Amino acid sequence: MKPSIRMSVAVNGNSAMLSNDSHVSLTFIGASCNAGLLPMTKANIITFSPEKGRNAVIAVTTYYNPPGKDPIQKDQFFIGATWEEGVLVVNLNKNFISPLGRLGSINDDGDIETLANGQRFISINTKQHPLDEHLQKEKDRLIAKGYRLIDDPNLICKYLIGDANEADLEFAATEDNRSQTERELGKARQQLAEQTDVLERNRQTVKAAIADVEEARATIQRLTEEKKALEKKNDEDKADFVSFVVKISRIIQASRFGNRGLTLNLIGTRVSDFLRENPSKKN
Repeated sequence: MKPSIRMSVAVNGNSAMLSNDSHVSLTFIGASCNAGLLPMTKANIITFSPEKGRNAVIAVTTYYNPPGKDPIQKDQFFIGATWEEGVLVVNLNKNFISPLGRLGSINDDGDIETLANGQRFISINTKQHPLDEHLQKEKDRLIAKGYRLIDDPNLICKYLIGDANEADLEFAATEDNRSQTERELGKARQQLAEQTDVLERNRQTVKAAIADVEEARATIQRLTEEKKALEKKNDEDKADFVSFVVKISRIIQASRFGNRGLTLNLIGTRVSDFLRENPSKKN
């Protein structure tokens, strides 16, 4: 059955209004977006407002009771709201199906059910009637069947549309066969995994920084050794030059008492030997 058989819709900007048709009353179960009613509230008009560009789903129960007919016909619907070229569109001609392949249904009591990670989650209004004896028995019955209970139907709607994940359902489950310690342990494990991931990223950053430091240290060592080698070479060149000057000086001094031509020939020989031994001095 299409939702349009039981209700109509009006859209204005980013807000929409569902209104009941003749002989129909509505119950708002929940929504993935802001809505004008609390979950599980009966009304003739339901207003909601999806965030711009963000799709939404609304869960509604309808009661059809035309005059002279009994019993009342009850139907449940998931209604989708999408944005098409910046315009909000609410389609009452078909029931919403999760685009993510997530399974959702509404039972005869108006509770939303879903399956996630092999576990069944169900919304049940535990906060509005905490002392209701019948409600407590119903909770016990569902727990015995393996359901995990969710106080907020809106959360399951958010899960179906993709605004919540399996971990959100796990943490929101209030009463089931798992102890509070187990739930806290699961949350602690998730936090540990997140911190481990951060630590690993930091470790890689530090490792890269250490590699950069080692490379810089090796470069400094290499340049230091090259500097020492140059200084040693300069010292040797200086010593060679001093020795050369001393030899020339001695030859010049000896020339005062000998053959001048022979003296010049010796000086030329010494200069050639010095330049051959020290080619860097030619310029």
